[in-house]
Amino acid sequence: MRKQNGVLAIVLAGMLAVGYPTVAFADDGSAPTEVATVNSEESSSLVEETSAATEAPQPSTEAPAEEPVSEPQPEVATEVPAPPAEPVVVDEPVAAPVVSSEPAEEATTPEVAPEEPSSPPVAAPTATQMKASSPAPAAKKPDTAKKVWVCKFVGTPGVNERLKSGKNPISVSVNSIGHNTWNGSVPGWFSDAHDRSFVIAYDTGGSGPSAADCEGVIVKKDASASVSVTPATCDAPAKLVYGEAVNATLSGTPNGTAGPGNYNVTATSTSGHVFADGTSSQLFSGTLDGKIPTQNTNPNGPCYEPPVLVKDASASVSVTPATCDAPAMLVYGDVAHASFSGTANGTTGPGSYDVTATSDTGHAFSDGELTKSFTGTLDGKLPSQSENPEGSCYEPPAPTLDASASVSVTPATCDAPATLVYGDIENATFSGTPDGTTGPGDYSVVATSDEGHLFADESSTKSFSGTLADKLPTQSEDPEGSCYEPPVVLKDAEASVTVTLATCDVPAKLVYGEAVNATFDGTADGTNGPGDYTVVATANEGHLFADESATQTFSGTLSGKLPQQSVDPAKPCFKALVPPSNPPIPGNPIPPTPPATPVSTPHGQLAVTGTGSADYSLLIALGLVTLSGLAFSLRRRNKVS
Repeated sequence: MRKQNGVLAIVLAGMLAVGYPTVAFADDGSAPTEVATVNSEESSSLVEETSAATEAPQPSTEAPAEEPVSEPQPEVATEVPAPPAEPVVVDEPVAAPVVSSEPAEEATTPEVAPEEPSSPPVAAPTATQMKASSPAPAAKKPDTAKKVWVCKFVGTPGVNERLKSGKNPISVSVNSIGHNTWNGSVPGWFSDAHDRSFVIAYDTGGSGPSAADCEGVIVKKDASASVSVTPATCDAPAKLVYGEAVNATLSGTPNGTAGPGNYNVTATSTSGHVFADGTSSQLFSGTLDGKIPTQNTNPNGPCYEPPVLVKDASASVSVTPATCDAPAMLVYGDVAHASFSGTANGTTGPGSYDVTATSDTGHAFSDGELTKSFTGTLDGKLPSQSENPEGSCYEPPAPTLDASASVSVTPATCDAPATLVYGDIENATFSGTPDGTTGPGDYSVVATSDEGHLFADESSTKSFSGTLADKLPTQSEDPEGSCYEPPVVLKDAEASVTVTLATCDVPAKLVYGEAVNATFDGTADGTNGPGDYTVVATANEGHLFADESATQTFSGTLSGKLPQQSVDPAKPCFKALVPPSNPPIPGNPIPPTPPATPVSTPHGQLAVTGTGSADYSLLIALGLVTLSGLAFSLRRRNKVS
């Protein structure tokens, strides 16, 4: 390549040195040429451009956006058929056309001056731009080829470049474009004073390339492609979906591939097109999820599948109807394997209720449902009315405060207990403990006002309660006090005193007899003689002796024991002064003294001696007893009187 470039440079330098005329761009090579003088400085620049065009790196394929440009005038050219050329990237230039020192042949067609651009002239394409948009590899120049097919473009390369209006491509003489930075490559780019053009093929006769072939020369940023993923659901995995591919093809993981797994898709732009970022390919990769697993723990979560349910849940709700005194009330009924939520149990009207019974996990209601709803209205209490006493919820009109009632108690006396007395009553009635009830005991009376009436304190009832006393108790202590009653005296008191007669061995002894409703006082019971005694028997309270006396007195003399005598052994109390020399004669013992026998007296009994020998001793004893009794009787009479 360096050798070819060197040869080309030498040839061009020689042409410039001899003043070889350069031909301006024309539609074909038969037009008269216009001689132009090129100095050595321009020649050197042309050689450098040519060298740079052959060695420039591959440019970006970014397609520019179009920019509106005024419509140029068509060029007149003799069309020579030529085979179309496919767009390719030029790696090496072909040799420059052979330039003869002979004058150029006359042109058969007058030269058409280039159109004035509607916008400032664009710069000649760089070697990079040429390489990026070059079509097929350089074609070999036929030996007889003097013309080429040229595609004319307007606009800014990479921005809004497009085919020039009019005929495209056109056939022109090789000599007519030699001065327009064309390096002689076919196909290849060159630039005139305004826009750039593309030599697409040699004109060897025939119809030549088409405008569509020229269009293919420009690389456009209009390729696009997309890939999406349909998200996984409970029923299906994620799926790869190819979107629309414009001027591009998709390859890699097939369209419709389902997860789980990864995907890698490559979008490749078609010839003459690149993606918006200037690249010719785009990679789409990612992960395709499998379908979402089911779960049976959270009914509100994704992919919930209820477990196998037992249809044994039950629940009920009822409403207690409204009455005159209370509104309707919501009542939760029995519930099994479920729970209530919503309007609270016991809610009363007026209003509505909304209750949901939700079955427990693993249970359902008999219809297979997991919930049961109960809704309805709770009425307020029934309205009252005062027109019809026989109708429901009747309430009499506002009452009059003119009811009255009283209760009193007649105090207890010595002769009668306390008595309950109903007092005056108006627009009311009594009930409870009856009127006239006497004590002892409690009483409770309620006075209820008649319909349409109330008591002064606006109440409909008055209560009276208390205790009814018994009659006052009598007393016998204070004759001046209340309820005095003298005690009742009974003549049933009894008392007696006896004296055990003296004997040879013991003196006389005082003996208290039985005391009935009486008590003894005075000489002590069992007192022995010799001596006097005085005993007073006092009747107990409420009792008297038979003679209506409250006391009885017993008095007398207690003799000492009988004196001993030693005169007559046959008499009592004998005691020999000298013991007898002879023992008692058997069969003739001294008879014993008989026991004392009580003798009735007006106020008691006194002991008397027993029977014995009628000697003076007995007489003396009897005399003493008689005297004692007489004295006792006299003393007792004096006491009673």
